[in-house]
Amino acid sequence: MITSIFEWIVFGVLCFVAIGWVFGCWTYYNQGKGISLATVNSTIIFFVLIGWSFHYSGMNKLHLLWLTPLVVILSNLITNFVLFQVFQLSSKQKAFFLSLLILLCINCFLLWLITPRSFN
Repeated sequence: MITSIFEWIVFGVLCFVAIGWVFGCWTYYNQGKGISLATVNSTIIFFVLIGWSFHYSGMNKLHLLWLTPLVVILSNLITNFVLFQVFQLSSKQKAFFLSLLILLCINCFLLWLITPRSFN
């Protein structure tokens, strides 16, 4: 019972963080400041995590405690290093979609691994 309550608290905190990041992006955009691709990618993946963990409510939501920091680290690493250093993409639009695709593939694979499956 207490574990279930703690899981939903972690889920609520992730929802708050995702909404906060969207508000932060909106505020930066209105002030004329730039928004990094890693921030946009992290925000999108946060909502993927929220949707996945809500849809598969049997999944232990405590996995969000390690998946959320992993999203931030991977999005910064993939966007800044892999795309601009290894692939040397000059177009921000290509870099955004490629980095988002890589992040979605990695995170969906991790979510698929930790999602409970029933074997009938």
